[in-house]
Amino acid sequence: MSSTKVDDRQLDLSNVDQAVKFTHTAGLRVENVAPALVLRETDQTLADGLWRVLSNNNSVIIQKNTALAGDFSTSHDTLTVQNTQVVIDGVLATSHSLGGGTPGGIRFVSGILVSDAPAPNLFRASADERLHYKDSTPVDHTLAYTSDNLGVFAATTSAQLAGVISDETGSGALVFGTSPMLITPTLGVATATSVNKLTITTPTTSATLTIADGKTLTVNQNFPVDVVTLTDGATPALDASLGNVFLLTAAGDRTIAVPTNPTSGQKIVIAHKASGANRTLSLNSGAGGFRFGTDVTALTMTTSGKTDYVGCIYNNADNKWDVVAYVKGY
Repeated sequence: MSSTKVDDRQLDLSNVDQAVKFTHTAGLRVENVAPALVLRETDQTLADGLWRVLSNNNSVIIQKNTALAGDFSTSHDTLTVQNTQVVIDGVLATSHSLGGGTPGGIRFVSGILVSDAPAPNLFRASADERLHYKDSTPVDHTLAYTSDNLGVFAATTSAQLAGVISDETGSGALVFGTSPMLITPTLGVATATSVNKLTITTPTTSATLTIADGKTLTVNQNFPVDVVTLTDGATPALDASLGNVFLLTAAGDRTIAVPTNPTSGQKIVIAHKASGANRTLSLNSGAGGFRFGTDVTALTMTTSGKTDYVGCIYNNADNKWDVVAYVKGY
């Protein structure tokens, strides 16, 4: 095909059945107020298959025709390149060039289009090739990989973690294996389970340790005994919830007041020591107080410097502390 010069007219190559070669050193030059190079896929039905490269307003634009007439009266800008920015499918990316990993450039990392500059609404890659995303605030976010552990995320509270778990049981804080504190836990049925060095402390309100289904609690060593020293006075007060052995050093004859906060079946021992002279101990027999049986019928004087022991069991049905043991002279 010989070269053809056309002035202010359309060059129609539609009937040319081979590639057209331009050998002029200046290449192919299209000039106009807004010059456009139109590309048409003839196997597509309008409005599809029609594209043009347009130079207008100091921008190079790739447009897809959306007009059924094929006249670009409506179109969609898929890529706009200016001297200061790149717009891809309507999304702004602050950039001066495409590709190559140049500052501000746009390239592919792991198959994802990214920007090397922190552009809003576009992924970018950091020096270690990790993907980042800057939102419209703009706040920079690092994207986590499925191979990452939770260390790449910000600190997470137990409540936040529970919010993403659907089959948890219980509530409160996450518990780890060393020195956890459990508040009112309910322990399920366990087999061949041992608890080492269990300490049962005095609760703020009454509480019991219950062995269910008639099972046996085996203790290899003695239970610790809480010894409570009573304040000496005419009618010493006794709070049964504080312990199980109560020591009174009496400087005169005394009457133990009705104990408070008893527990059904609770056992206590009152150790009465006579100080300075022989002393007599009495027990209040009013409502909730003490009562004697036929074996132990009364208390007698305690010799000066000696200690007598009184054993009692609380009978909840009768609201009485039954005196079941009494030994003297220690």
